[in-house]
Amino acid sequence: MRIAHAVLIAAVAACLPSLAAANDQRPTPSQWIQLNADKVLALENTPDPAKRYDEAKQLVQYFVDVQALSTFACARVCRSLTEDQTNLFRRDIADFIAIAYASSTPILSNLKWEIIGHDDSPPSATVLFGNDDGPAQSITVRFIMRTTADGYKITDITVSDISFAQKLRQTVAQAFASADTPGDALQAFSNQTDRARNALFGVAQPRVQQQNLGEL
Repeated sequence: MRIAHAVLIAAVAACLPSLAAANDQRPTPSQWIQLNADKVLALENTPDPAKRYDEAKQLVQYFVDVQALSTFACARVCRSLTEDQTNLFRRDIADFIAIAYASSTPILSNLKWEIIGHDDSPPSATVLFGNDDGPAQSITVRFIMRTTADGYKITDITVSDISFAQKLRQTVAQAFASADTPGDALQAFSNQTDRARNALFGVAQPRVQQQNLGEL
């Protein structure tokens, strides 16, 4: 279960930088993974926690479709948010993913992986993660993407048929259901993210939400 947890929260960053290819030279989803996935372990060689978090955040912003994920996560509730609230929520979603990725790199470094398939519509690649403990410890991960001018952006990850986007949507729905206003729910989510970042990396990020988000 430890492997499944690590892969679920960290696999969003398993495709790291490759510079733009021309549209007629765009790699397949599997090729994109193959070319870049090993670089995910580079964060393990960054001993300073704050720097590791900062690098993870930049990579998530570049390779994950944060706008699509955050819009899906808050569903109809997004319609009642102000522009400032929406922007802060997207930043917190990206922050949440970066924190999870940066804190899980040591576990991922011990896993072996191989690409076992891909689809073109929607673009996706399926990867088998595991270790030397046998098939029972293997985890199947499917990266779902959208095509961009220079490659792909990740829009969801399924781990053994469990969708990261769906889990995130459930978490956000619970937060909104237990809060008096959407602003209160966003404030609680921001506070939770802040506490995790400070505890794991010693990073306190200045935020507009030092005001009550419900007042924005």
